[in-house]
Amino acid sequence: MHTLHTLHTLHTRQTQAVMDSSRFNRLGNNYGSLNHTVRVLGGR
Repeated sequence: MHTLHTLHTLHTRQTQAVMDSSRFNRLGNNYGSLNHTVRVLGGR
């Protein structure tokens, strides 16, 4: 029972980490697109 609880906690934490990671990646992509747009507009 205790082992199952520990596994569940680890799994929840891992899922949270993956979600945070994807959110961070999306944020980075948005920032990259913004940078690219600014560069294109500035270089025109």
